[in-house]
Amino acid sequence: MASISSYLESLRDYLPQEVRSLSTEKQIEWLSELLSHRHRHQREEEQQQKAYEEARRIIAEEYRPLHHHLYRLDGWKVTDGFSEAVRNKDIIKMRAILNEERSGVYTCDILSKETCRELVEEVHHFEKWCKDHQLRVNRPNSMNKYGAILDDFGLQPVLDEFMKAYIQPFSTFLYPVLGQDLDSHHGFVVEYELGKDTNLGFHVDDSEVTLNVCLGDVFTGGHLFFKGVRCDKHVHTAPAAGECFDLEHKVGMGVFHVGRHRHGANDLTSGHRINLIMWCRSSHQRQARSCGNCSCHSPCPEWCGLYSGPQHSQ
Repeated sequence: MASISSYLESLRDYLPQEVRSLSTEKQIEWLSELLSHRHRHQREEEQQQKAYEEARRIIAEEYRPLHHHLYRLDGWKVTDGFSEAVRNKDIIKMRAILNEERSGVYTCDILSKETCRELVEEVHHFEKWCKDHQLRVNRPNSMNKYGAILDDFGLQPVLDEFMKAYIQPFSTFLYPVLGQDLDSHHGFVVEYELGKDTNLGFHVDDSEVTLNVCLGDVFTGGHLFFKGVRCDKHVHTAPAAGECFDLEHKVGMGVFHVGRHRHGANDLTSGHRINLIMWCRSSHQRQARSCGNCSCHSPCPEWCGLYSGPQHSQ
């Protein structure tokens, strides 16, 4: 009781107004319940992390891939134009195969239909294996209930290679500020189907650069929508004229955009759609932001759609 009382005293100026009006005894009860809830939450997170690590260990030791060649970069069949442009780091050829759908959003054919099909089969094979072994499939993020994290079943090394060999050259060319020095990724697939997830709400990605490749299947609707690039403090501002547009996704086609480009997916109206997503990250960019360059009191960065030029002190 004494320790909670002293803790309460140190926090008194920061308590919500409705708590400040309570008696000291009620304030202690409120704080005790808050701390108890926090400790329970921490224990649950620790247990979940242990279960996740144990599942990763079992998968690494026992999972047998359906398509072994997908775990090597040379097992992924990319289109000839994409491969040739990257191999020679030829900016003219890169520009030639890209379609600029709108400022900052680019598309091109990347993966063969065969590789798309095999990736879908590998994911479904993994999901069935997890079900047979009574293991939970970790979903890719808080917004998608269906899909899988590719890094969880051995594809992290090949996705790292794919990022360095294929994504980085385009990223450097297309996004000279945010697209430099990519050194890690979060790779996953998401699935949309009637009766399951059918859309994805407005959001930004936890990435510097995102590559989104449609793997299949047959579907209608589900177009991607975009609403302009924003920094943290402007992420919920209204889009400017010309920033809003929809984009139809086709099998094998990749979409490049910066993670801060606000976007989502419209309702699927029929069929089944599955997409490979790679959130590509730069520790250099993140370290720069953590130094306060993007604080709420700083001018917004040049890449933000609401950037209005250098700010001069009065």
